Amino acid sequence: MKKGYTGRSMTIYGTTIPFCRSIASSSFKLDCLTSEAKQRLKIIDWYLSNGKNVSLASRRFGYHRNTISNWIKRYNKKGILGLNDLPKTPLSKPRKKVSP
Repeated sequence: MKKGYTGRSMTIYGTTIPFCRSIASSSFKLDCLTSEAKQRLKIIDWYLSNGKNVSLASRRFGYHRNTISNWIKRYNKKGILGLNDLPKTPLSKPRKKVSP
C-alpha cells in the first residue's frame, strides 16, 4: 500500500480498487433520499426490469401513468436525487402594487 495520499488512485497490494468512487457517492445519495423517494426508486427499478411499460407499472402500483412518467423523466434528468419531493413554494412571489 502506498504511503500518503497525493491525489493518486488508492492501491492495495499493487492493484487499483475499481469503482470505489462511484460506490461511495451512490451510498451518500441513498442516505439523502426520503422514504417516498425510495418507494419511487423501487417503482422505477421494477419499470426498467419489466419491459419499460408505464401502463403495467401504473396498474401494478396504483399510480397514474402521467405520475410515473414524470418520475422517470426526473430520474433520467437528475438521477436518484431527482426522485425527492419538489419544493411547494412558488417560483416567484406576487408583488404588491404601489399606488402613486
